[in-house]
Amino acid sequence: MQNEEEQPIDPYQSTKDMMQEAADRERIKNENYQRFLKELKTEPRFQHFLEQFNPISHENFIQTYAFSKANWLYSAKNIEFTQTYAGLKYKTEADNCLKEILQKQLFDLQCKWRANLITLPTIESVYDFQHWQNHILNCPFLNPITQQELDWYIEYLKTDNTDEYYYGWQDYNHIKGNDNDGDTIPNWYTFYDNRNGGNKGLLLLPDIRGEKEEYYISLTRIENQQKTEALIAASPPPDPRPYLNIELDKIKMRKFIAEIDGDKEALMAFDLWNTMHSQNNTYEDEQAEAAVRTLSEAKEIIPLTTDLYDWL
Repeated sequence: MQNEEEQPIDPYQSTKDMMQEAADRERIKNENYQRFLKELKTEPRFQHFLEQFNPISHENFIQTYAFSKANWLYSAKNIEFTQTYAGLKYKTEADNCLKEILQKQLFDLQCKWRANLITLPTIESVYDFQHWQNHILNCPFLNPITQQELDWYIEYLKTDNTDEYYYGWQDYNHIKGNDNDGDTIPNWYTFYDNRNGGNKGLLLLPDIRGEKEEYYISLTRIENQQKTEALIAASPPPDPRPYLNIELDKIKMRKFIAEIDGDKEALMAFDLWNTMHSQNNTYEDEQAEAAVRTLSEAKEIIPLTTDLYDWL
């Protein structure tokens, strides 16, 4: 009996599947974020809680909590998929690698868009690139990652020049050196341009749209400053209620989730997030937690430069 001809195996299928899964998870996270925003702004249990605090601090708390909650649940789903923190770590790193490839695509398009060479759907301002930097897997006008891009990135990972990039992937002025800090081009961008010689001149293109935007923004700054000064002069006495600032305090945040939000799944995800990250804290995280711990254990009031209040 003749054996059936074996079907060729696509060595990049797992990468394609991973990209699709990552995009789906990113979409669900964004949908959850919008849903949580609506709940925080409309549901009575949150409104009663917020009434205790200065209204100036409401919006920041709402935005931060909705984003954090969506992120906790997003990470918990990753945990379910990988079963172990080590597995999650490697999968997250793989996701980040795919995102970096797409960030380079987006940055090259930004250079061309600023030079008025192309138009892009959903892009009306230079600030729209920041939005898609943060939602890169769902950017509608990027091309699928090619085999060539993936091969180049694997080659890049084998070099000794793959330090983590701490600036914004779409921070055009910083990357180009317009902010007086000197250019800080991501190592991946440099590697890619060295392989793809046609992209080397993109940073030399003129910033026609960016300069035009900055001109109009400078005009509005003067107008807004005058309006702000007039509002301050006519404003009533400041609201005496304390500012809501519990985002950096794990104990208070957990109390809020358990007693005010009441979302058991979010509480489990919050605990899992903190357990996971306590194993991989950065130096800055450890310093921040140490500062909060020191203040919480102090036996006397310690004055700070900003208004922090205990809402418990």
